[in-house]
Amino acid sequence: NETSYAIKRCKVILNLLPLRLTSHITQLQADIVRDIGDEKLSIRNPDEGRIEVQKVIENKRCLLYIDNVVDIDYVRELLPRQLSPAKLRMVITSRQGNLKTPLDMKPIVYKDYPVQVFTTAAAKSLLYKTILGSEVKPHTHFDEEGLIDQVAVACAGVPILVDRFGKHLSDLRDQESYEEALVALTEGNFSEYSYGSEEQLGEKLWFLYRKMTEKEAQEAFLDICTYYYGWSWDIVGHIVGKNKLQLLEKRMLVTKSDTDDRLIVHDILRMMGTKAAPGTRFTTYQQFSEALQDESNLQNVKGVSLEESSSIESRHLNAMHSSLRVLILGDGVTLNGPSCERAFENLRYLQLGDIPTFPFKDASKLKKLAGFHNSSLPGLLLAMVTTQKFQANSFFYFSFFFPAGLLLPIVAYCNVVNGLFVQLPQTVKYMRQNIKDVEFEGFERFPLQHLRSLENFTVKVYRREPLKLPEGLNLQPSLVTVHLKGCDQVPEKLSHLTALRRLTLENCNLKVFPKEIGQLVRLERLNMSWNEELTSLGVGFGSPNSLITLNLRQCRLLETLPPNLGLLSSLKTLDLAYCSSLKELPEMLGGLSSLQHLDLGNCEDLEKLSADFGTLTSLKQLNLQFCKNLRALPEYM
Repeated sequence: NETSYAIKRCKVILNLLPLRLTSHITQLQADIVRDIGDEKLSIRNPDEGRIEVQKVIENKRCLLYIDNVVDIDYVRELLPRQLSPAKLRMVITSRQGNLKTPLDMKPIVYKDYPVQVFTTAAAKSLLYKTILGSEVKPHTHFDEEGLIDQVAVACAGVPILVDRFGKHLSDLRDQESYEEALVALTEGNFSEYSYGSEEQLGEKLWFLYRKMTEKEAQEAFLDICTYYYGWSWDIVGHIVGKNKLQLLEKRMLVTKSDTDDRLIVHDILRMMGTKAAPGTRFTTYQQFSEALQDESNLQNVKGVSLEESSSIESRHLNAMHSSLRVLILGDGVTLNGPSCERAFENLRYLQLGDIPTFPFKDASKLKKLAGFHNSSLPGLLLAMVTTQKFQANSFFYFSFFFPAGLLLPIVAYCNVVNGLFVQLPQTVKYMRQNIKDVEFEGFERFPLQHLRSLENFTVKVYRREPLKLPEGLNLQPSLVTVHLKGCDQVPEKLSHLTALRRLTLENCNLKVFPKEIGQLVRLERLNMSWNEELTSLGVGFGSPNSLITLNLRQCRLLETLPPNLGLLSSLKTLDLAYCSSLKELPEMLGGLSSLQHLDLGNCEDLEKLSADFGTLTSLKQLNLQFCKNLRALPEYM
């Protein structure tokens, strides 16, 4: 009677949402509508999404849980303004430092995080393991062992300090570095971690930033904290420079997600990064307008993001020509005055909404531009991108909405959302050889025959409708990833994709398992979740042996698993959650010698576990929540 719904990806997407790229918010809204209201919608903007969310929420009893909110403004954009306390219960978790202003929506329960704290002995053990490893011995020409003990005490049991300073010192291991770290850790009154001490904790972690001697890497980190957090690792690497990103990773300021290619910044570090950016990086028109009170400061501005329907003077933009690195202009932003004639030689990322005027008179002067995103190409911009000068800049990341036949500059990533991309003109054959990523959300056709470098292909459809996949998809020998979400058509001759490592066929209305998947000898990750009419994997299922992850979540009609499932000796993760018709597990399950994570949550008809379940010696996580017909566990458990 009560729908319990958690936005499972909010920890990633709300925490790491690229600023002003509202497609992530609309996607979350579409997910809420789909999971609560059983409707599949394509939502164009957050305003429309809030209306659709309101429709489904007002007719349901819901628990809405949003985890780890970094910016409360995103919640305001995500949810409707009026929420009914009679039917909706809502929990938002966030660090105190991120709740700068209260949410003006009810009912809300603010819930702080419980924070794990290490004992000094545990901190010492982890530091020894991180710094010295299992074989390296402490230096003897200085008391390294004693210094490690002092660092452990100074970390006060805070896990992130133990982790970050341990990895920092593991690369250096000299007396001066230990002493510098101890000074940073012992400055100020900081004996134990509490919610009120987050700023002090941030100051200690900021030592890792200050230790970088390369000014450009510091600027790149501030750009990431303000604009790029949560983006694709490869895309950010090209925009800021791969060597800069590698240095930031080495300094433990950024990390790559374990589950996808997103760039992650710990929210306390990001809080410090955004604090260091005011006066140089702006994310709202109000911030920028306050800076205009002293126009002499404009020559130090590194980033500007203006929301919809605001304006900017071309003379102000020209004044930033030598320093500006990031420019984001939302839909309807007006440029008052002529297009800028100055050379913006440090501009690395440009994002334009539906604006009437292209802000630069000569795009060929954007020498360092490495990323470009446009939500609706005006005629002037269309003319600019078809010039040879513009193409010569060799953009790496180029994405756009609603184009219809466009000459592209040299790119490696192409993202088309709700678009009709008619053809790749013959005049840009050199560009075809460079495209590695293609992503579509609701497209009509796109010939792929000549994209010989294509590695990743994604299609997302939110309305059930006949969809013809692009010509030539089966002819791409270099394809490593294929993601199809909401498509009724599965590619023929899948076995021709000999390099394929990741395959997603999510919510594709599959009734039978495609046999050719078993011939993909390099396949490592297979996601067939949300195929609610899939009844069987077939007797022959048991290959490819290279499979590491198998996701069959929400395949509600799946009653049995084939015995050969136990032949997947490399399988580490098996997700069978919400397979509510599954009654038993195959007897050969014990053959999954590498299995570490098994999710059987909400398998309501599951009655017993297999007899050889105890042979899963690598198993680390097992979820049996809400398996209401599971009467007993095997004795060996």
